[in-house]
Amino acid sequence: MVKQRHLGTSIVVLLTVVLIASVYMVSVGAEDRNYDSTQDGPRDPAEVPDAPEVVLTSAQSPLMVARFDDTTDLSTWEQVQHTPFPYEYGVWQADSGKLYMSGAVEGTSFEQTMLLEPTVASSNALIAGYVYPQGAPVVGLVFAATEDGYCTFRAFRQALDADEATSEPSVNYMIECFDAATEDYQTWCENTTTPGFDTDAWREMRVEINGTQVVASFDGQPVCEVANLQPAGGRSDLSGLAGFYTIAIGDTLFDNLTIAE
Repeated sequence: MVKQRHLGTSIVVLLTVVLIASVYMVSVGAEDRNYDSTQDGPRDPAEVPDAPEVVLTSAQSPLMVARFDDTTDLSTWEQVQHTPFPYEYGVWQADSGKLYMSGAVEGTSFEQTMLLEPTVASSNALIAGYVYPQGAPVVGLVFAATEDGYCTFRAFRQALDADEATSEPSVNYMIECFDAATEDYQTWCENTTTPGFDTDAWREMRVEINGTQVVASFDGQPVCEVANLQPAGGRSDLSGLAGFYTIAIGDTLFDNLTIAE
């Protein structure tokens, strides 16, 4: 009986040591790996560091820069909601120095939602800003927005795993224009070769407009170019309002919207 008691005690001690080591290794691994909102859940806006400033060339002068530590009143901004159901509207608010699209009025929605700043950008302008995607698979910039319609530069998230990946090439970046009269979309550029974005980091998006020529870049890399983009409604130029785009899944942050000429 004494030998059995000693053996049992040894097993208990061994299991305790293994358990402590396992807990330590898990905690170390959690500290070492990068934050991943798909595993850890979305960060609160207050936990996300501030976005970098949009860098302009010496030839560019800012018409407007929206930093959401001092731009908290969004009453003059225009919301565009692509759904007839108010409970699916995206909810936009300034939170902890960032623009926060927190989800739909009731829960979440896959409907498109946009927020436009009231400054009119000309057809020779730079429109840029930072996005911090967590839950939403698509983020973007809106430009040339008028009563006739608008254009978007959109970026799509990389496939998270094999279940999301397909054998067909996926569109990772695109420029598309919406005609308000016909409610039709026209695609002007699709990029299937440049990888889509990773989540949980600030990403710069910019659209440079020169007449009807448009160059769209993501994190400093040109990903879409259109030589002669024609906006909706028979318009001859790409002037209009600008802003941010996503879908009302929520947990997406934006900052430092910049319009320069």
